[in-house]
Amino acid sequence: MKKRLMSLLLVLTMVLGLLPTGALAAEGAAEISDQIGLAGMTDGSYILTQDITLSEWTAIDFSGTLDGNGHTITLNGAPLFKELSGTVQNLLLVGEAAADDAAGALALSLNGGTVNNCWSGADVMSYYDSAAGFIGTVVSGTIRNCLFAGSYADYGIAATADSGSRIENCYYPDWLDASDGAFAAKDNEGIRADRYPYAMANLNSAHEDGLLYWDMDTDGVPKPISSKKPEANRTELQTLYDEVKDKPNSVPGEDGISYTEDSWTAFEAARTAAQTVLRDENATQADIDEAKGRLQAALDGLIPDRTTATAEERAALQAKIAELPAEKGRYTDASWSAVQAALKPVESLLKNPAATAAELTERATALENAMAALAEIPEPAAVTEPPEGQTWTMISTAEQLAELSTGGGTGYYKLANDIVDYVGTYDPFGTQIKPFNGVLDGNGFTVTFADGSKYPNPIVDTLGPNGIIQNLGVRGSISNPALVNKLDGKLINCYSWADSHYGGLVGEMRSGSIIANCYVNQMPGGSSSGGLVYTGSGGHILNSYWPSGEAIGDNENTSILDSNTAANQKTEEFRTLLNAHRFGGMEWHQSELGLPWLGEEQDYVESTFYPVVMTDLITGETTTITSADEMLTTSVFGLPNGNVATLAVQGYEGTVKWDVTSEQTNAPIIVYGAGKVWVRDPGTVTVTAVCGDISFFSIGFAR
Repeated sequence: MKKRLMSLLLVLTMVLGLLPTGALAAEGAAEISDQIGLAGMTDGSYILTQDITLSEWTAIDFSGTLDGNGHTITLNGAPLFKELSGTVQNLLLVGEAAADDAAGALALSLNGGTVNNCWSGADVMSYYDSAAGFIGTVVSGTIRNCLFAGSYADYGIAATADSGSRIENCYYPDWLDASDGAFAAKDNEGIRADRYPYAMANLNSAHEDGLLYWDMDTDGVPKPISSKKPEANRTELQTLYDEVKDKPNSVPGEDGISYTEDSWTAFEAARTAAQTVLRDENATQADIDEAKGRLQAALDGLIPDRTTATAEERAALQAKIAELPAEKGRYTDASWSAVQAALKPVESLLKNPAATAAELTERATALENAMAALAEIPEPAAVTEPPEGQTWTMISTAEQLAELSTGGGTGYYKLANDIVDYVGTYDPFGTQIKPFNGVLDGNGFTVTFADGSKYPNPIVDTLGPNGIIQNLGVRGSISNPALVNKLDGKLINCYSWADSHYGGLVGEMRSGSIIANCYVNQMPGGSSSGGLVYTGSGGHILNSYWPSGEAIGDNENTSILDSNTAANQKTEEFRTLLNAHRFGGMEWHQSELGLPWLGEEQDYVESTFYPVVMTDLITGETTTITSADEMLTTSVFGLPNGNVATLAVQGYEGTVKWDVTSEQTNAPIIVYGAGKVWVRDPGTVTVTAVCGDISFFSIGFAR
């Protein structure tokens, strides 16, 4: 009798051991096997006994405990729950769920509840792009140890999660975020399918009593479906360890070559750690996988140290680098770029101790060839006569001139007279602008921009690589670069007296472009704008001048040669400087303003200049100028109302009106009222002091 009793106890123990863990945890729970049972759940304890496919389901509120017991609920368009304030565990979801607002496959909202050890492969949609694998809105509560493997959602776990919520140890497709909001997060990760074994190991490492273990289904997807803990698989780690356990610190096939100290130290540490994990009977799958990954990475990261063996080749390569010119200078953009392209892999190779002699020699040869191919730009030259068979097309109106921007093309064009009220062509999306690759000869004439209310544009938007603009002056005011927006061609012997923005002559200089023997007489407005060019990504500036500051606002790769600032441009010396390097362009003469121009020689009578005093409103310091050729410079820092300084005519007691080009809304500096100075952007303006009908003087004013 005693023996039979022991046998019976043994059988009972074995039978109980085969029961799912979820069933043990849900003792006393009501069994649910169909949709009717699901719909009747309220605040009790429930356990699924089989898979359920829903039909015409309406989401319900639920505050009890539901143990999915490793079974699957197939959704048919609606989430399982409306508001969830209870606990759900060991549940699998497939099918589809949708809502107008934040949507989740399990529930529209989680308020104080817990979602634990669940899997969702459902596709979830929301009209407002707020769909997630499990919960629409988490007001409060916890989601942990869950995996979303659906193919359509906006977030992996919850669409929004407030500060009173927590999401931890959850996994989802790597193109999604876990959620949006101020939730507390820990150990969540977006993964690809090839990382499922890694995710499964981590999910099982966080296993709790009463929950099922994660195991791979027949499609290789981890799900909480097993009552037994999957055995840790050491096979791959053991195989890798056996391959490298006796590996010496020497590169196979290379006598005397070992690995770098850092890479070998990292390998030895990974090898020792792998051995420790293999000997640990309690090591989890996550521990094993981590040890294998670390050992493989260390093995792949071993770097042969050939620095001693290749010392001669390295020295030769360093010597070749030392021969390189420090700057692009007059070299063409193409040949200089080729050298830079050859230099980058050389510098990278020199930092690599594993580089072989053959690799170093190969790169040295490539660099040497690129250096040998360096070529200087040809001397730019103005076009005096069209080639045989071509003639000049004369331009006499603003409309004809604007056609060069819209029509593009080639040809030879020459101004027949001064042009006024020029507007040009505006095309913000670049759909109508065509590069002009012809020659435009200003013939010594000027183009005056239209009133600012008409929003004038540069003379040519895009000057192509074969395009030339020569012997041209511009006047007036423009909230763009004065001559060219995008320059691939050449500007020769041109000038600007215009109040411009974003580059005195050009918006962007590009590879192959040239500005030769040009000048501007005032700095343009616009933040970080250069005197000649707004941005430079290539090209060359030769023998050109600007009043102050930098030639280019943002210069990446434009050479500036024999060019400089010229504050006083009304001198014979400055005109002589321009005439010394005309590159075949027209001769420079004195204008009635005293500035150089390409028209006929004019008389210049310098007006009487009264000293002007500028007072800094912050420091109280004063600056006095006694000539119109001098320039006042102020800081951007001033009073809270934006005023930085005041101007006054020394010794004059009457009322002075400050007539300024800066009255335009886009001007960098504004002078108003009783000589108050307000700064918007870096730039230069001309200020004229007027008493009644008498103009005292004009001065340059810069920031």
